[in-house]
Amino acid sequence: MSVDLQAIHRALAAQISAGLGRDTNVYPFPVSDPVFPCISIYPGSDSYVSYFVGFGPDGAADLNLRLKLDVDGDFESIAIKICDYLSVGTGNRSSIVDAIHSGRTLGGLVEDCVALSAQWADPDSTPGVAWIPVQIYLLKDGAA
Repeated sequence: MSVDLQAIHRALAAQISAGLGRDTNVYPFPVSDPVFPCISIYPGSDSYVSYFVGFGPDGAADLNLRLKLDVDGDFESIAIKICDYLSVGTGNRSSIVDAIHSGRTLGGLVEDCVALSAQWADPDSTPGVAWIPVQIYLLKDGAA
């Protein structure tokens, strides 16, 4: 498979949007004026792409992304919304992680897409922001 970064961003955004059962704007890239509640896809904080995770030019690659969840409201409703979005395995149609894991190949575009953790940014200074790192593993064209 090819490493089409824009297509991967868009496929992940579409899958999250389809998997959530609540009105949430999902942006494949950061936008200037987001409408809350929203999820925006950012490059990973350490590295964005590792092109040669496996051996040879047709080996494996890693793509690291971060999802930024933005919600608004008073402190209590923000906390409830953040907890709802970050819940997993509950059958809860607000779960971002469940939406990601519902189709870990993003429609066959990647080998695997996984979210293993979440960080509530800083409940004191930015209470309505949480980050979810997403790791994507893929094989480049010709790799077996």
